[in-house]
Amino acid sequence: MTTATVVNLLRWICLLTALKNIYEEIARLRNLIEEISISNKFCMEQFAGSDDDIRFFKRFASHAHLMAFWKQIEPATCKMERVTRARSVAKNDEVPHTGSATILQPIDKFFLFMT
Repeated sequence: MTTATVVNLLRWICLLTALKNIYEEIARLRNLIEEISISNKFCMEQFAGSDDDIRFFKRFASHAHLMAFWKQIEPATCKMERVTRARSVAKNDEVPHTGSATILQPIDKFFLFMT
């Protein structure tokens, strides 16, 4: 092997090592983004640990009472119809709102509705 060949092989090894490190960093950052987005996502379970918060915001005695009420009305949620601004605009000849819809679980929609 010539010196030039050895130097080129060493360069390739360094590049591959750097590339491997970059891929590991990307994977680490993706995991971090996922953790942050999950922790910032709204959901009723954020309040599950505090009966005081449930009592203050929703006027239920505890999280257990709120969940018992939810279990009673949950079967009917599939029959609920969502009225969007676009649907109401079609009736009023207004300009429709083009903002993106947020997807929430039915229990989280209920939680927001109860506010």
